[in-house]
Amino acid sequence: MLQLKHTHQFQFAGYYAALEKGYYREAGLDVQLLEGHGGLEPEKAVLSGKAQYGVGDSGLLLSRLSGKPLVALAVVFQHSPYALAMRQEGPGNDIRRIAGKRVMIGSLQDAQPQIDELMAYLKKEGVNTSDIVRLEHSFDPNDLIVGRTDAMAVFVTNEPDYLDRAGFPYEIFSPRSAGIDFYGDNLFTSEQELNANPERVKAFRAASMRGWQYAMSHQEEIADLILNKYSRRHDRLHLLYEARQMVPLVQPVLVEIGYMNPERWQHIADIYAEQGMLPKGASFDGFLYNMESGANLVWLYRVLGAAATLLVLGAGVHFTLLARERSRTDEAIRKGEQRFRTMFEAAPMGIALIDSVSGQFRDVNPRFLEIAGRTPMEMKASRWMDISHPDDVAPEQDKMAQLNAQQITGFKLTKRMLRPDGGVVWVDASINAIETESHPHHLCMIEDVTEKRKPKP
Repeated sequence: MLQLKHTHQFQFAGYYAALEKGYYREAGLDVQLLEGHGGLEPEKAVLSGKAQYGVGDSGLLLSRLSGKPLVALAVVFQHSPYALAMRQEGPGNDIRRIAGKRVMIGSLQDAQPQIDELMAYLKKEGVNTSDIVRLEHSFDPNDLIVGRTDAMAVFVTNEPDYLDRAGFPYEIFSPRSAGIDFYGDNLFTSEQELNANPERVKAFRAASMRGWQYAMSHQEEIADLILNKYSRRHDRLHLLYEARQMVPLVQPVLVEIGYMNPERWQHIADIYAEQGMLPKGASFDGFLYNMESGANLVWLYRVLGAAATLLVLGAGVHFTLLARERSRTDEAIRKGEQRFRTMFEAAPMGIALIDSVSGQFRDVNPRFLEIAGRTPMEMKASRWMDISHPDDVAPEQDKMAQLNAQQITGFKLTKRMLRPDGGVVWVDASINAIETESHPHHLCMIEDVTEKRKPKP
């Protein structure tokens, strides 16, 4: 059993794909997906034995350090989708105006209601959480629209679509703007399951991540699958909206889905410690799943240390292991590059790697070329300013200056692009800084929204 966090939607696309494409079956697993209703339901289900696996946010770390035997198996969202939405009230884009307001931010029933990163965000921005009036979260964007609440915790992949459709003027406040960059939608299990069924855990993780790779490369197919077999609560346009918004958060082109960086988890622990939610220096040993057990090597080195007569043999074994590990590493790099290129070329949205200093295009996928109406040679001979509408250049330059100064890690905007034939295409663009060995680069992902911008008859 896999306990989801919420009701069926594209947020769990990889698990539907793993089930329907037969990946679980090929791994010898009979898997059932359980809908959730928010809060700590996945943790409770896994700890009680109702489910063997669950989907949770980075609050799993708090649970682990409170004594709950949970183990993080994989990260799906490299950046958390949690944010706060408020009615737009003029040019003052300041989260501190939330003080004194009614806010739907997590369940009032759970002691740890999966809102820790948002609470940490408010505290870091100087908002005393006792100064907000917390309401029970309805998960209904209409409550924000009609004024039953002044602010609401949202997923940036989901609720903004409802607000846009209603024509509601809103602002989104993300913890990432304050340097709080958590993981989201982490696959996890219990120590009991891991100890009792290590091979099953390994197979379940592998099949799930295989499903996620497929789902992010076949978004329209999986949207149709959800509608036909799982739920019609959301229409197809909404499911595809959610899928597109997930791309910069999951980052399937840049990062192998499931990858967990211990240093990122340490960053999360440090943020919790800064906010008084964890003791400083708390150890989370055993929290992160290790796919390749090192037990055999540890045993080998202990034997070699105790038996000097085996040093020569031990050295031979050691170098054999090093050569084997190097070969495995080279193969992993090769497969990673192949995966990157395949997803880059087949991605349903436009993707471009751009030199942040010169503005020149370094690599562009077919969909980006199609939207821009240019050939690969024309694109690589251009700078991003050359294909932008003159009225949209200045705002983007301001954001790029912040990006290059490392004041922000990314931003989104709607802009106009100019085609060589004089045509204008509106795009929703998501720009994120990426690490390179030289000077700064950024990844730009665009979606053509020209049809949405046309006035309705």
